[in-house]
Amino acid sequence: MATENRALIYQKVPTEFPIPGEHLTIEKVPFDEHVPDGGVTVQSLYTSFDPYMRGGMRPNTVKSYRPPYETGKPLPSLSILKVLKSNNDKFKPGDVVLGFMPIQEYVTLSAEAAQGLRPLENPLGLSDLRYFLGALGMPGLTAYSSLMEIGKPKKGETIFISSAAGAVGQVVGQIAKHEGLKRLAPEGLDIYYENVGGEHLEAAIDAMNDFGRIVACGMISQYNLKPEDRYPVKNIFLTVSKRLTIRGFIVSDPGMGDKWANEHRERVSQWIKEGSFRPMTYETAGIENAPKGLAGFYLSMASIIRPSAPALRQTCITFSSSARRAAFYSTKSPFAAIATVKPVQLQKKNGSMKIAQFHATSKRDILPPEPQVVKGTVNDAAPIPPTSPTHGSYHWDFERLVAISLIPLTITPFAAGSLNPVTDAILCGALVLHSHIGFQALIVDYLPARRVPKTRALCVWALRLATLTVAVGLYEFETNDVGITEAIKRIWKA
Repeated sequence: MATENRALIYQKVPTEFPIPGEHLTIEKVPFDEHVPDGGVTVQSLYTSFDPYMRGGMRPNTVKSYRPPYETGKPLPSLSILKVLKSNNDKFKPGDVVLGFMPIQEYVTLSAEAAQGLRPLENPLGLSDLRYFLGALGMPGLTAYSSLMEIGKPKKGETIFISSAAGAVGQVVGQIAKHEGLKRLAPEGLDIYYENVGGEHLEAAIDAMNDFGRIVACGMISQYNLKPEDRYPVKNIFLTVSKRLTIRGFIVSDPGMGDKWANEHRERVSQWIKEGSFRPMTYETAGIENAPKGLAGFYLSMASIIRPSAPALRQTCITFSSSARRAAFYSTKSPFAAIATVKPVQLQKKNGSMKIAQFHATSKRDILPPEPQVVKGTVNDAAPIPPTSPTHGSYHWDFERLVAISLIPLTITPFAAGSLNPVTDAILCGALVLHSHIGFQALIVDYLPARRVPKTRALCVWALRLATLTVAVGLYEFETNDVGITEAIKRIWKA
């Protein structure tokens, strides 16, 4: 094991968006291989990037619910770790644990610091450990406890979630679906789950029903703005006439996360196991990409759709439905942000992010879901597949030529009043090719090789066999019988 390892360092306070290389850097930090009595050495597997971290990147003079980060030191975050060495009776090498740790590859903890570790408990055997930093971690508990404690959802009520594609918002949405809440409706909103702030908040207040509840989880659109540039909510007076409840919270508040932790873990774990709850994960692979991943996380979360109050009302009317589904007006933010800091086993890959500006989670997939992971950074371009005229323009031109040729080949024999064996044979060949190409397109579109490779291969060979069988049959029909054109003519006159 190396005596040095890399860490994500918080270099200086950003005034707006943090910039990789200026405010966030990767540096080598000392590493002590000696494990003290009662201590452990751990390797970071995954660490969580969360919106609240931006609040810690502030001057010491600005007060908040948690201390500001110390410049020149690694940023801390909740992480999944593997125990490498242990002088602690509670842990043995190979154990997978959770803990609030500095974001670096290896950490040696004292006996006191090791008390902050806890075993990663996975009684249902969920296949993806990253769930325990997302839907089953702090973002998931934030979503569950606040919706239940402040939102007090009742079956049939309407919920509006800003940034419904974010780490917390996506969990709120799927919980809302399980609780029987419905999507936007013209009669207004009963619950607004606030993650964005600014114009979103103003529009939601205008659309709220009397005695509605606003769960103030975050206001990401305002975090990276100077105080003078922040959006002034102009209709806050409506909280009085509508008797609205607006409550901010921190998940660590007494009576919040601690009250709902067990119920959250049990219910959401079971939903994930059953397949009725599908956490989405955004992954930045490799600690060397962590500055871009974290900075890009805030940039993409701020690229939001900001509707005016009339626009939100129109959205409510347009998407009104009595169906018991949860639908969410979402932003261009990523899904749960998780940075992988295990560079040996993971390689950086370009990828693209799944974005939904308005989506409903009530869908039924015919095919098994793929691993819901996006690798790379939010600024990486989508990979461009290699070009090939054989599989591109030439193939397309050939398909069109075959399809168009069927028109004169079908009409000519009947229009001329005479039958020609050569024309008949060409017609049969064109029909076989046209049918083969059509069924081949169905297989390509609906049976992707990466998801159902065996089923796709079976269907491809079945299509080839069917095409060959039809071709032989038509050949026999043309040479030993009346032929396809004469057969159609006789059927028509029968």
